[in-house]
Amino acid sequence: MLKNNRWSISKEEIKFEKIYELMNEKDKQSIIIIEEKIINFLLCYYKNCEEFTLKEIKDLNNFLGLIIKKFIEEKKISFINILLVHFQNIPSSFINIKLKDNIFYVEEIKKFFISILELCSYLKKCKNDDLEKINSLIISIINFLNLFIINTLKLMEWKFYENFYTKIIIDSRILEIFTNLYFDYEFEKEKIIYSLFLITEFKEFDEEIYKCGMLKLFIKLLSSNTYINYLMIQIIINAVERNIKIIKLLINDKMKVINNILENIYTRIKRELYDFTCINLLKLFSYIIEGNCIDFLIFFNKNLGISEVNFLNKLNQIIEYLRSLINIHSVMNILKEKNELFYDFLCILFCVLRNLIELITNPNNKIIFKYVNKNLIENKKNEINAEEDKKMLHLLCFDIINSMNRNSLNNIVDYTILFEKIIKETHKMNDKNIHNNYLYVKYFESLFYISFNNEIVSKETLKESFIINIENNFYKINKNIECENVQMREVYNLLKLYYFGIINIFVKNNLKSEIILPFINYIISEELKRKIFLLQNELYYMVFLQFLNMIIINNLYEFRKFIENNLLEDLLKIFKKSSFHFKNMILKILLQWIEKKVILEEITNYIKKNKMIFHILLEFWKEIQNRINEIINPNLEVNKFNDIRFIIHYILKRLTNNFTINLNYFLKNGEFSYDFRCIMIFEEKSVLDIYNSIKEQILTKELFILESDILILDDKIKKCREKIEKIENNFHIILDLNKKKNRNDLENFYSYIRKQHKQV
Repeated sequence: MLKNNRWSISKEEIKFEKIYELMNEKDKQSIIIIEEKIINFLLCYYKNCEEFTLKEIKDLNNFLGLIIKKFIEEKKISFINILLVHFQNIPSSFINIKLKDNIFYVEEIKKFFISILELCSYLKKCKNDDLEKINSLIISIINFLNLFIINTLKLMEWKFYENFYTKIIIDSRILEIFTNLYFDYEFEKEKIIYSLFLITEFKEFDEEIYKCGMLKLFIKLLSSNTYINYLMIQIIINAVERNIKIIKLLINDKMKVINNILENIYTRIKRELYDFTCINLLKLFSYIIEGNCIDFLIFFNKNLGISEVNFLNKLNQIIEYLRSLINIHSVMNILKEKNELFYDFLCILFCVLRNLIELITNPNNKIIFKYVNKNLIENKKNEINAEEDKKMLHLLCFDIINSMNRNSLNNIVDYTILFEKIIKETHKMNDKNIHNNYLYVKYFESLFYISFNNEIVSKETLKESFIINIENNFYKINKNIECENVQMREVYNLLKLYYFGIINIFVKNNLKSEIILPFINYIISEELKRKIFLLQNELYYMVFLQFLNMIIINNLYEFRKFIENNLLEDLLKIFKKSSFHFKNMILKILLQWIEKKVILEEITNYIKKNKMIFHILLEFWKEIQNRINEIINPNLEVNKFNDIRFIIHYILKRLTNNFTINLNYFLKNGEFSYDFRCIMIFEEKSVLDIYNSIKEQILTKELFILESDILILDDKIKKCREKIEKIENNFHIILDLNKKKNRNDLENFYSYIRKQHKQV
């Protein structure tokens, strides 16, 4: 807002309206005077300017439109001078936020920036006329836009009307202005790059950044030997880390870009230039891997092209150079002696290696670039914390080892030797505060994955004395698992998982070992009673279910005792609170249990007193039905749900002796009677659906079969329908007899049904 919008110059009062008249002067001599008056007016005007009102920005837009029009028509230097003064002095924070809801004010702001876009478009055509003056004008425009972006984004960062300012930047086509200026002028590019970098820090502008074409330009520069700086690469990184899928759209010749990135990295590390550019190049390479821009077959194909060979050679050169560097000096010495960014480079390289291992071994899995971003640009380290750096490198090394182990790369690492070395290292550690030691946790993480993925190694190396020691540690941790220190609780949770996972593998390999029996009694009762820990720790829950099933199936825990201690009931309660995935796991475990005659008898007797298992199976059936109803394309997903429904059908069929015992629960509960009837006919209904599908394909001429086969199919469909009808009739008879409470007739009818099943 201006204190006044007119100024006394040479004893003459001037305001915007007066300027419009002066602009139409034809006399050459007076033009010089007019230019001086207008420039003086602008200098005073902007000196006293705070924020523009609606009238002020309208006046400014009219003035700017007139000046630009005159400049285009008459091509006079005087107009360049006026525009130069305008852009050099207009305040970058000219928007009056109090008027943000005034649509006319917002339109005038857009109009202001659109006029700048039009001016820049014209300047392209006349850049050979008075080049020095035009260049000065362009520099002043870039400086103004740069300041405007810095101030505006700072307000957005403070959450100050961020939606309003986002809309202004997008609708005013400011990115388009920057793009035009960058493509057409060689100077002041650093400022444009910096503004673009700031803009890419905000996800709100992702779509505009992609559309403006700057990302593709910077990628193109990467595929050539053109100079690029770390901010250019950071702009690409900012865009792709929020939407990794666009990386494929940005890169045309992928191997050329990748090879140039690796060549740049190798050149820099040989010169010990571990700078931001080097680090960002490596980061970008990791995102390219994550974006599936590298075909994993490159690592297996013997007939590679030149580009693929160069890629493997350059990657090996970088790894070999750093390996030799680390072999000559210890990591600690390197961290102290090298550039302070060497540590960051090394961490990212380890992440890249881990991602490459995932790419080679699991090409269909999602790769995630994991690195603790330390805001390298804004927060440079004042001094190197060597211990912390060593810790991060340790953790990343273990991640690489575990990644190779998970993917069974036994030909690369001798896991027997590694396993024995890790066990020795754990023995060396002092018991005092052992669980605070990050290396201790990582050691057991590696032991866990090696045991889990290498059965032969675990058989050879897991000794009883070591397992007893782990069991004791497990008991100690379980007492302290609810400690108030959140960080310590997370460590305990991890160690509890690793301890239990290792014991689980030992038990699997040593089912006859007596040292495991006390732990089995403890763990089954403890976890099923506690419940909450299982539900909150999915990987532990999965290991526990595998362990429980193994123990029950192999009679290491008597099932009668399992029921007497109410552990079956506890398991069913956990089932009710579990996710769909874990419900399915428990269902498959129950399926295995009822296949054992002794367990089936125990559960059948248990049902006479407690019908909870019926309840949870019917609820799960309804849950599956609801999921099927929500499926948009049933043909793609319904089969996996039908597999689960068949398991429920089979379990209930076994527990009710072909649906002839313990039916009162379903008959008395009206909410379940319909679902139970659906379960009874499920098997026959599924077969009928298959036959009907074949029949439909024949009618639509998608399938051709012999006439005799059609008759056989029709007969099968008929018999299947009759069978379903018979089951439904039986159900209604049972329901009716149950209502009449005629027990003798009901039992006789059940016997009749059982005889029919035996005959079948």
